[in-house]
Amino acid sequence: MRRYGPVVTLLLLAPLIGEVLFGAVPLSRLPFGLLGLVGLYGGGAILVREVVRRRRLSSLWLVVLGLAYGIVEEGTVLQSLFDQHYPGLDFLGFYGHWVGVNWVWSEFIVPYHAVFSIAIPILLTELIFPDRREHAWLGPRELVGVGALFAANGVLLAIFKVGLFTTHAPKTSLGSNLGAAVVAAGLIGAALRAQPHMAQPASINVRSASPRRLRLIGLLSGLGWFVGLRVLLIGDGKLMPPVAVLLGGLVIGMLAWWRIAHWSSPRHAWTPEHTYALVAGALPTSWLLGFLIAAVSGGSIILNLIGQVIFGFAMFLGLRRLRDKIRRGMANCRMGDAVA
Repeated sequence: MRRYGPVVTLLLLAPLIGEVLFGAVPLSRLPFGLLGLVGLYGGGAILVREVVRRRRLSSLWLVVLGLAYGIVEEGTVLQSLFDQHYPGLDFLGFYGHWVGVNWVWSEFIVPYHAVFSIAIPILLTELIFPDRREHAWLGPRELVGVGALFAANGVLLAIFKVGLFTTHAPKTSLGSNLGAAVVAAGLIGAALRAQPHMAQPASINVRSASPRRLRLIGLLSGLGWFVGLRVLLIGDGKLMPPVAVLLGGLVIGMLAWWRIAHWSSPRHAWTPEHTYALVAGALPTSWLLGFLIAAVSGGSIILNLIGQVIFGFAMFLGLRRLRDKIRRGMANCRMGDAVA
């Protein structure tokens, strides 16, 4: 359990947060809707985490590689970035579609996966297993196995859900697919060439934002993305011109990145409590939008909404227990420092 506990936890947390809490896989589609995604979501999160931690990169690189994951999943595998008739996105039609790409949908869903399907599950798992945060979780052979699981899950979804490589394949642009693959490969290459994150000496650290402020930043960033961009700007695809939506989403995303990057920079002191505050502020915003998503995800609407309430209760209970665990750990560290 000590060795494989983090791996199993992340393997499950990634699809649970990325799809179940978000309402895309509601209660009426469990457990089979979840089982078909574990290899893709969990495997992708494990691969991203191992690259970032093995190379000792800043945690912001979790988001960068998460963008590559989002492009691969929604582009190469599901084709939702390119297919104007993708199930559930029919209402957008050609809204924001140009040179074979659904740009408005891409702007919303790719960063969503980067943060909520990849970065947040990784950070939560590392908070649950703090003594394993700085270490590799898998050996080379095990990493190859996870990579094979990720690829196999992606291929199976592409064939049986999307119909790729069959006569039912959606008519999407080959050039757009190749372009997306190049962008994803470029992000991965950038992570492999990036310089390791160097911690600053404690003597020059500047006090970071309070956990309360970071929790507020996480909350406002999530609300800006889900309510501001998805509900108020995108809406039903008829509220405003696509260019205005794209610019609005860019502003929201850059503001969130700017504030988080500022407070998490090496010159500011940072503790597990700060990581927890940021994650705990952002996570409920995805759950709130999940009520709307669950209502249109098929099956019984009432059952799905009841499930969303249950998932929210489990989320808040889990976050509270994790907060108490972090506080106990920090108190023990302070006591140990005082004794020393």
